[in-house]
Amino acid sequence: MTERRLALLIGNGTYQSDKVTQLAKPVQDVTALAELLRDPKIGCFDEVQEVINQSKQEVSEAIEDFFRDKKKSDTLLLYFSGHGVRETSSGRLYLAVHNTKPARLQSTGISARFVNEQIDDSLSQRKIIILDCCYSGAFPPGAKAVLDGTVGTLDAFTGNGRGKVILTATDSMQFAWEGDDIIGQIENSLFTHYLVEGLRSGQADLNNDQHITVDELFEYVHKRVTEATPKQTPLKSVTDMQGELIIAKNHAWRPKKVELPAYLKDWVYSPHMRNRLNSIEELMFLYKKDAMFMEVVHEALQRLSQDESRPVRGAAGGALEELGLLPTESDLEAEKQAKLESEKQAKIEA
Repeated sequence: MTERRLALLIGNGTYQSDKVTQLAKPVQDVTALAELLRDPKIGCFDEVQEVINQSKQEVSEAIEDFFRDKKKSDTLLLYFSGHGVRETSSGRLYLAVHNTKPARLQSTGISARFVNEQIDDSLSQRKIIILDCCYSGAFPPGAKAVLDGTVGTLDAFTGNGRGKVILTATDSMQFAWEGDDIIGQIENSLFTHYLVEGLRSGQADLNNDQHITVDELFEYVHKRVTEATPKQTPLKSVTDMQGELIIAKNHAWRPKKVELPAYLKDWVYSPHMRNRLNSIEELMFLYKKDAMFMEVVHEALQRLSQDESRPVRGAAGGALEELGLLPTESDLEAEKQAKLESEKQAKIEA
């Protein structure tokens, strides 16, 4: 069965109603995330659709089409950046789009109920929902917020479907910061800024296994956001998810440098000459036995070849020669030339 990776990214920053604050970041949020998801070295998504500053009709159709006729093995990612609005009389929750009118939410807003129905009716059991919006009672400068009251983002979008992970920018009583007040000049809202940073840099690969799971990405973003401001706490909800859900590859992956076994490291750095001398035979055995230790063993033998003790220096030099690790004449010449070039550059700069 062919697995597909599909994403629908919705951003809204401009509003026809003068009752809703304009936002500068949603377009940048969508563009930045879309670039990473499309990148074959990072997101590897087969299709990424961007819906920016569109009406309720266009956004509703895009959401319905996105979740319809999908397979269980399809990975679906829905992302929204913009305002959340609560209807005063009923307490129902809506996503605000270009033509949303606070006084006509049912006809002009995207209800959380509608979104949940599309998500839960989808056959996919690998759904990722990321909401960079919040619900609060006021509009501080630079913050995304709700009109007239407080309702939790996470609770409103949890629903009853299977195979679903929801990441939200904040909880019900906080603001999802959009401006530059928290971390200086940024291109994206605070939550999406670290979302993008974790994927682009690969730092969200917390266990260094070359893949970034949704859990790892959330943990990375949560830590960075809460370090940046106590005013925002991202939240996560998981519903009947089997196994880990990979959202991206770590394109910057490098193998972690292994260390010598503790006992052998103690010998190499021991103040007692006999221990340092005894370590050399063990180092040679380890070098031949396991390739993953080659680099660190080479470094240890080079250190011992410059030891204050003549027997240690001699034994380490012999080990380097036996293992074929002594520098060749061309290596020495290259090192000499590099040193001369460095000294020449230092004189020029002085």
